[in-house]
Amino acid sequence: MGQTQEVAAEHDASPQSSPEWAQDLDKVVEALRPQSAHERRERSRAAVSAEFRLTPLDDDGNRRDDQAISVFGRNISTGGIAFRHQRKLAQRRAILMLEHPRVGRLEVEVEILWTRLMEPGWHESGGALLRTAEGHAIKTDPQPPAPKPPKAGE
Repeated sequence: MGQTQEVAAEHDASPQSSPEWAQDLDKVVEALRPQSAHERRERSRAAVSAEFRLTPLDDDGNRRDDQAISVFGRNISTGGIAFRHQRKLAQRRAILMLEHPRVGRLEVEVEILWTRLMEPGWHESGGALLRTAEGHAIKTDPQPPAPKPPKAGE
């Protein structure tokens, strides 16, 4: 198992006691934030519509790469994430990974706290982000989004 860095001692920590890696996550959230995000929660939570890779951890904390699946983000904050997936999850702990061209690689250990069946064939789960994982590499100076090309006739 790769080395990890502790990032959050409690799931309900106040914003003043945000984990050290919160700035990394803020960069990812900003890159994925929709234009018209409105939030009522105390912690900044952003809707995400990105594909993540979820790799289960066995009881000894070893990655089970042969059981990795794609999941689709719903929302994310420094405290947790919610995502949709098509298979039941067998483990409560996993590594969640997102590669993003502007900000780099978000790779964190997550503890799955809840799952519910949505429409047939789809589940929604949520969990706490616990610590960064070995492959975590957020760019220190993320690139701004590329400007959109002008529409024809403009």
